[in-house]
Amino acid sequence: MSDEDLIRLAEEKLKENKTSEAFVPVLQRVQLTNASSFLDKNTYPDSNPTKVKDYIDHIYRPSLDPQNKVWGCHFHFDYKVTDTDKDSKNEVVIGLQSLFLDYLRSVDVKITRADCFNSGYGPHFDNNLEVRLEAFIREISKRPNEKTSRKNFSDLLLGILWGQINHFGHSLSVHPLTHDEYNEDLQTEGNEHDYGPVFVNGYPNWNLNFFYEPQMRLVDPNDKQTQLWVSLGLPVRDGKVLIDTRIPTQMEDKYVTEALQNFERNHKEDFLNKIRIPTALKLVAIYNTNVTTTRRLFEYVSSLDLHKNSTLDDDNSTVVIQGDRILNKTFVEDVGLVVGWLMVNRNRSETYLSFEVEEEKAKTVVGYSKMWDFSNNPY
Repeated sequence: MSDEDLIRLAEEKLKENKTSEAFVPVLQRVQLTNASSFLDKNTYPDSNPTKVKDYIDHIYRPSLDPQNKVWGCHFHFDYKVTDTDKDSKNEVVIGLQSLFLDYLRSVDVKITRADCFNSGYGPHFDNNLEVRLEAFIREISKRPNEKTSRKNFSDLLLGILWGQINHFGHSLSVHPLTHDEYNEDLQTEGNEHDYGPVFVNGYPNWNLNFFYEPQMRLVDPNDKQTQLWVSLGLPVRDGKVLIDTRIPTQMEDKYVTEALQNFERNHKEDFLNKIRIPTALKLVAIYNTNVTTTRRLFEYVSSLDLHKNSTLDDDNSTVVIQGDRILNKTFVEDVGLVVGWLMVNRNRSETYLSFEVEEEKAKTVVGYSKMWDFSNNPY
């Protein structure tokens, strides 16, 4: 039976409310081997025909080009604090963020901004330190065909490589930016946090309902303060300004400065002795639980300059990319594009990224990351 026949059968069965019987063969057809367990967990609820059809469409639609879709990324350090350890934890993680920023600058990564937030910033239940790398503000409605440069994907990869071998046990994650910055598009922002992130270590404590049931407020546009907000570029909806209640959670500049000074006095020397600077990317291995996605990934890898160095294993589950003894510019850009491709094309399948890195002391270090739906993580 062809794929088209299977989809037609599935849709017919959905109308008859016999969704489980219809959905299993469709999932099996696309090589999702644990289809039954997915149904049991209601990961793809068989009670909702729309969601099933959306998933089928997602599998069979053409792959998205990351250069057309991703216009930036945000790195997040999320960490819990209590009243007794708040200051000591803040100074260590703020110091770690400063070392991360130092590395990014040393490899010519343009940093849009870096911020430090107490708990309650947007979806972040815990304290969150953010580093933004934004190629440009994607005004999709007016500039739909603007492409993100290859260098921006190199920047993404270099940040991940550093984080994989220098997270020091803290939760670090990076998610793509794909939404239209000039239109209120919280649903897409929610998807960026749910389906797109690379989790470098552990899982952050996020509340994705923030995007689907936002705690925002609409303000009278005739108010002087509102007019100031409009001049700063805050979005307008139905003639009213949308004010984001995340803003008050930002740590005061004086507090952050003092925390950094304490870090430099008490911790920096010890951290500098342990920091590893990647100098070569020797091997990349990407394992994906969905064979269809893995095949598509390999097709994308083969379209880049990586094609001579790449293999797909016999099980169609792992793509291996052989690296080099230097961080070759083209190679790093290509691997960064591969990560960007996964961020927007992994089709909700579990993905594991392994990077074999040589660091400045000529030692080999292997770093690991995961990608899967945040809403299904075991936090």
